[in-house]
Amino acid sequence: AALVDWIADYRGRCSALPVRSTVAPGYLAAVLPARAPDDGEPWEAIMSDVDAAIVPGLTHWESSRFFAYFKPHAAYASVLGELLCAGINAMGFSWIA
Repeated sequence: AALVDWIADYRGRCSALPVRSTVAPGYLAAVLPARAPDDGEPWEAIMSDVDAAIVPGLTHWESSRFFAYFKPHAAYASVLGELLCAGINAMGFSWIA
């Protein structure tokens, strides 16, 4: 539920973010630790890292100020469909998959 809430919050605030990334190429390597942690981290810490390190490097396709391409996941129903597909690990490349 926390991730769904984060997505909804992001969708609500992404129009206030710069449409295109404002960071320099390679910035992420400088902010990530040299190696992955040995033990898992709390969900709050992971999402804090997403906000602090990942979000600034994104082009915000869901921004109301972004007009470059068709956005296949513009509707919340499509986001939920993707979440369902990921949850059941559906490989939709053929009828038997």
